Amino acid sequence: MRKPVVAGKFYPDDKTSLEKEIKSFVKKNSNKKVIAAVVPHAGYTFSGKCAGKVYSLLPEADTYIIIGTNHTGMGKEISISLEDFETPLGIVKNDIQLGKEILQELGLEKDNEAHKYEHSIEVQLPFLQVSQRDFKIVPIILGNHNLEMCRKLAKAVLNASKKLNRNIISLASSDFTHSGPSYGTMIDMKIDKQAINKILKLDNKGFLDVANKTTICGAGAICTVIEFSKFKEAKKAELVDYYDSSSVFSSANKVGYAGIVFYK
Repeated sequence: MRKPVVAGKFYPDDKTSLEKEIKSFVKKNSNKKVIAAVVPHAGYTFSGKCAGKVYSLLPEADTYIIIGTNHTGMGKEISISLEDFETPLGIVKNDIQLGKEILQELGLEKDNEAHKYEHSIEVQLPFLQVSQRDFKIVPIILGNHNLEMCRKLAKAVLNASKKLNRNIISLASSDFTHSGPSYGTMIDMKIDKQAINKILKLDNKGFLDVANKTTICGAGAICTVIEFSKFKEAKKAELVDYYDSSSVFSSANKVGYAGIVFYK
């Protein structure tokens, strides 16, 4: 069982308060054509509004493949956990059978190390618990954003889900540009618009070219979801929200948050 590590920090650790906050962000308007999404993973005070708009659109699925980024440097380049995850709202079951099938496709072993203190998957779970009904997850942490690796992972997810006849949705957990003294770099936040335009065109090479010039922390997760959407013959992608943290709290440090959904 993977216990929560950012409850009381990124989001309320009280069940009632947490459920109330998420319900203030999620206005259910699900679209059955949604197959994947990009969603932020900051504290709910900052990115909750953006995340809520994405989760409002998500349809029901058997399993949500949640691809996070490795902020800690622990674990392997591709770290797939087979543990259940706990939040203040209860236990989220791991789709162990699907996780094992993806690992077999990749020729890898399970790895819980990268998940121990990583928040990028954990913060997504309460949104799923409030907005969806019966579901499981496959939690994946990526250590880099090599295009070949992302394509290989996307293909493995698709092959495994087909083999087991799973209805899945892939989620890329990522914030966008980090700029300011705390991040040791001053970047024009307008670069996020360039990155988003490449994502909306499903142009992975173009997106990675932009991502390499900035500080998008989940570039690998986004890259994988773009590849997954292309394999699924996605018809279009849509930006549902974008803003940076300065619109919530004025500071020299800024982080961009984007919510993007992909349609079949």
